[in-house]
Amino acid sequence: MPIARGTSTAPSDLGWEIITPNRLKLGRNNFRSLEGEIRIDYCPQSQLERNRDIMREWHTIFFHRLYLLVPVLPKVNARETEVGDIVLFVFSDGGSKRDNVWKIGRVRQIVSPTTISIQYSHGGVAPKQIIRSVRSTVLILSAGEIASSIGQEEEAPLQIP
Repeated sequence: MPIARGTSTAPSDLGWEIITPNRLKLGRNNFRSLEGEIRIDYCPQSQLERNRDIMREWHTIFFHRLYLLVPVLPKVNARETEVGDIVLFVFSDGGSKRDNVWKIGRVRQIVSPTTISIQYSHGGVAPKQIIRSVRSTVLILSAGEIASSIGQEEEAPLQIP
C-alpha cells in the first residue's frame, strides 16, 4: 500500500515516485534493493537434497565394501572320489555354462587320478557307462559325511518310547 506520493517541485522530479513502506525503509539507494535469486539455507527442500546426497554417498561406500559382510567359511579338505560314490556329471557340454546338461550316476571305476568311469541310466534302457574328468563331476555326500567333514558329530535319531 502506498504511503505518499512525491511532489514535482523537488529538483529531482519526485512527482512520479510513490513511497511504499519498503521504499521508505530502503531509501532511494537502488544498489540496496533486493535483486536476483534468494536462497534460504535451512528450508525443507535443501535439507531433503542434503540427506539425499548423504544417502547416495553412503550407499556407494556400502556397495564397494559389501564383500566384507560375506562370511568366510573354513576350508575343508575334500575327500577324493571313490568307487561306488554318487556324482553329478556333465552329460553334454553346451556352448555356454547354462546350456550344459547334467546327469546323476555312480562311479564304477577310477581310470586315472583325473578320470573316472560313471554308470548312469538313460531313459529306462540298460545302464550305460561314460568316462569323464573328475573336474566335470560333483561328488554328492550324505548328511553324515558332511557333518563329520566339518567337525560336527552326526545327531542321534529321535527315539520315541
